[in-house]
Amino acid sequence: MSVALLDFTASELRAWVGEPGRTWHPVRLEPDSFALPLALAAQRRRWVTGLAAQVRTRSEPHQALGSLLRFLATRQPLALGRYTITAEEALVKLLEHARPRLNHATGVLALVPAWLEIADAERLAGALARAHLTPLAILPRCLLLATEALETAASTEKVLLVEFDDAALTAAWLDRAEGHIRWHLAAQLPHLGRSSWREALIHAAAETCVHQCRRDPRAVPESDQELFNAADAWLTRPDPLAPLSAQVTFPRSEETQALVVAPTQVALALQPLIQAVADQVAGQLGSVPAPVNVLLSHPLAALPGLADAVAEKTGRRPLDVDSRSVLPLIGSALAQRLIQGELPALPVLPTALPLHDSSSAEFVFDADEATPAAARRTSSL
Repeated sequence: MSVALLDFTASELRAWVGEPGRTWHPVRLEPDSFALPLALAAQRRRWVTGLAAQVRTRSEPHQALGSLLRFLATRQPLALGRYTITAEEALVKLLEHARPRLNHATGVLALVPAWLEIADAERLAGALARAHLTPLAILPRCLLLATEALETAASTEKVLLVEFDDAALTAAWLDRAEGHIRWHLAAQLPHLGRSSWREALIHAAAETCVHQCRRDPRAVPESDQELFNAADAWLTRPDPLAPLSAQVTFPRSEETQALVVAPTQVALALQPLIQAVADQVAGQLGSVPAPVNVLLSHPLAALPGLADAVAEKTGRRPLDVDSRSVLPLIGSALAQRLIQGELPALPVLPTALPLHDSSSAEFVFDADEATPAAARRTSSL
């Protein structure tokens, strides 16, 4: 039997499929991407999902909506053009889009951000069931991301994990005690979420355009959407040496402007956010005695200057945790324990997971994901 691991952020879904305790492979949920944007748009009496909807969220905000996981807490239907739909129904449509690509998985492990409330996670469980995907468990992704760090560092019993998505930047404390890994949310900061970083990049690109041609692309919906797409793509794979490049079009004049924001300008645009995150991490650590590791999830950890700023503020070099390698590793071992009955049924968003004797798992990653070569690793979950 195969199991799917579904990793939700506010704005996208990634998936891996494999047999419990064995190799799990990433799944292409879009023709050219492993990520499925959680976006929906109304178009001529039909619904458009994923990337086709996301590329309209800025140019046609009345017809398209992204970051749908955020709206699970919304009780009122969402208005898209002439139509209305609840957030749960919208997620069902996206899950139905993903299901044929999940290799007939008989069950799913769903991972969600730390900011999601239990009631909203239960609505997600309902959406999974309506899409004919049987949830084995719905877990906070921070529990799985921090597990490897807590297991492999014998001297470390407590870590601070910092992540971000379009809804918020979150900091969660995780500790190892009495055979369990426990977690609690320490901070939820919407103003430092991924959307704020994207807006900073959009502003930098717009300023470059104003200097080049005396026109602000943000004033034109189509060019504003092009800036959004370019900034979002850069944030997906941030590189301190890579410029932010965009091609913007001004439809009325049919002019096209090529924009290149130099790496130094990108770093300058993000500097206020970088310092704010470093201050938050330092504030969380406070007087907590060592040994405590600070973990930054990828791609947050790859943002230019962030790791250095955190190290300077705290005196502790943060570790980069890449969900693309850690999540399928820990998820496969956990799925095996659930299916074999070694673990009882887990509540929605459990606050702790029991540790277990080691079980091995091997993982292979697609070269397009820019992950390390396949490696054999073990997990004790």
